[in-house]
Amino acid sequence: MRRQKKVSKEKATRLPLFSCAPGLSTGVARRDIPIPLATRGIHSAPLRVNPAESPGARRGRREAIVAKLGKEEFVMNLPDFHEIIESRALISMLSVISGALLGNLISTYRDRIKLIEYTVNHDRIGLSADDAIFGSVRITWQGYHLSNLYSSIVTIVNSTSTDYTNLKLKVYTGNTQLLNERTEISDTTYVLKWEEAFADSLRVPEGEQPTDQQLNIYRHTREYLLPVFNRGQRVVLHYLTTVPNGNEAPYVWVDLLHPSTKITFRPLQPEIHGVAVKSALPIGFISCLVLLVWIAVYVDQPWAAATIAMTAGLFAQSIGAAIYRVATILKRVLMP
Repeated sequence: MRRQKKVSKEKATRLPLFSCAPGLSTGVARRDIPIPLATRGIHSAPLRVNPAESPGARRGRREAIVAKLGKEEFVMNLPDFHEIIESRALISMLSVISGALLGNLISTYRDRIKLIEYTVNHDRIGLSADDAIFGSVRITWQGYHLSNLYSSIVTIVNSTSTDYTNLKLKVYTGNTQLLNERTEISDTTYVLKWEEAFADSLRVPEGEQPTDQQLNIYRHTREYLLPVFNRGQRVVLHYLTTVPNGNEAPYVWVDLLHPSTKITFRPLQPEIHGVAVKSALPIGFISCLVLLVWIAVYVDQPWAAATIAMTAGLFAQSIGAAIYRVATILKRVLMP
């Protein structure tokens, strides 16, 4: 042990102080601590004089060159949009294609089957009943007893963008009987007249009575010839109707015979300014949303924004009805 300590002290006198500092704390050289390179006769690598030649610097220069070349190649491959826009050939080609598509769209719109709508409204006028306490109620028509009596109004609307001439209309029923009629063409002083063949089938010679067949035709069918039916115009047919021996509601239908035109029944719906509420309400809601976005972007005063939004919300249905009517007018003008 004494010899070991002596050797360690001798080594300590030959080595620099900083290289032997870890061994001085215990007096024994530790094998797990490496000895500096200088003590092994190996000199450490000197520092680089030029930092620009370091591996990191060279790698950065390479990346910059690659990025520059890639950017220049990308810019060279981009098309010149100004030249494309200014190209007369391209503009001509696009004009021809868009014109052909627009023409095809208009032609398809014009050649489609057009729909004329009609509505029917039945109002009960009277009902025959027998009551032993309060008395009996009787409804008679030309001496015949009726179990019920209704006022039936048929309204035909030309909602298309076409003006019609010589339009043949046929009104028919099932178990409902037509007792009499009154017709009118809106915005005119004219009434709707029977079609000539139908009038001939119901003509009764002077001094004779109508046959059972004529009575059956008269009570269940009407055929009219409408000379002119302009777009937006209405034809209103008033009937007194009855359903014999039953408590069912009356039914009246309308048929049409005309090229590229059909007639369809539309149930009665609540309307506002002549527009169905189910059509006006969504349009008004969407328009209010657009107005709300505009208010959020351009109106700075809170009181002004609140006033405009509240007013638009109160009149949303009216706004939707106005937009619907304007769109209908534009459609009639631009797509006749």
